[in-house]
Amino acid sequence: MNGTVRKAWEKADINKKWEQTTWAKKLATSQRRGQLTDFERFKLMKAKQARNRLINVEFGKLRNAARKAPVKPKKPKKKVAGKPKK
Repeated sequence: MNGTVRKAWEKADINKKWEQTTWAKKLATSQRRGQLTDFERFKLMKAKQARNRLINVEFGKLRNAARKAPVKPKKPKKKVAGKPKK
């Protein structure tokens, strides 16, 4: 870049603004994942499994508690008096 553009670029703090965009974050994430070794991918997979296991255990506890909770009795529907059928 020439001097004028570089000064304006730095004054406007374009690099910092760019790093905060979703697009830049996705690019950084994909580059980070592309640089993972086989063992790092394995560790990531195991970490995700552990996280999902915790989530599913807690969800199961909540689901079982909801199943054991007493069900509220439904109110019977009131019959509407209308014209008698012929």
